[in-house]
Amino acid sequence: MHKKSLEVVTINSLDPTGKVGLIADFRILTNLEVKPIEVIAGIFLDQEEVIAIDSTALRKQVNLFVNSESVAAVKTGLLVDRDNIETLATFFEDYRHAVPNLVIDSWIESTEEMPLLTSSAISLAKIRLFPEADLIIAYLSEAERLSGQPIKTINDMKEAAEAIKVFGSKHVLIRSDVAVEDEFVDILFDGKKHQLLYDKQKPKKAIRQQRDAFASAVITQLALGNNLVSTIKSANKIIG
Repeated sequence: MHKKSLEVVTINSLDPTGKVGLIADFRILTNLEVKPIEVIAGIFLDQEEVIAIDSTALRKQVNLFVNSESVAAVKTGLLVDRDNIETLATFFEDYRHAVPNLVIDSWIESTEEMPLLTSSAISLAKIRLFPEADLIIAYLSEAERLSGQPIKTINDMKEAAEAIKVFGSKHVLIRSDVAVEDEFVDILFDGKKHQLLYDKQKPKKAIRQQRDAFASAVITQLALGNNLVSTIKSANKIIG
């Protein structure tokens, strides 16, 4: 399938400043010459406050792409609250066949590591959303909350990935937005093997601030049929 005919869906919150959220998604997806379908889950009032859209309105939005034969990948970003998580979990359970590549960016914290989801919302996401995912993406402090264990070493990252994988996703990716054992390393776990993807250069921009761009680049590469390792490497190059 030629990439100009690809449609990719991003379910995320709207940041009017465009730093994160749907505008950041739109920017990278159009740059990669795929057609974005954007679904609003919430609206940022400031960096650490987001209001959720009504779950009925969310369901009506996602229903629009169910019968599209051109949708090649879907990602979720900040979903804001339990109602939205439950709405999407039910939708994916009912229509998983319509979503060939589902990436869930955990988005449980702000770029400054302030909590954005309640503990009950996180628990619901782990139980209902994670089992539907081809890939879960979590950053270090998020991986600590999701796994329930501290991360100080690369081996800790591996163990956290294993703990998150228990909830049923096909793959887990933990991204180091700070150095671990003096290394910037992402760990991809498929249930059997840990793949360590090193970046020898300290990032020019804050990694977590680019999370939506990264996840959008990931779903584009998956939509094009690339395997996960090459997808992650390509996504890192794309966001610079």
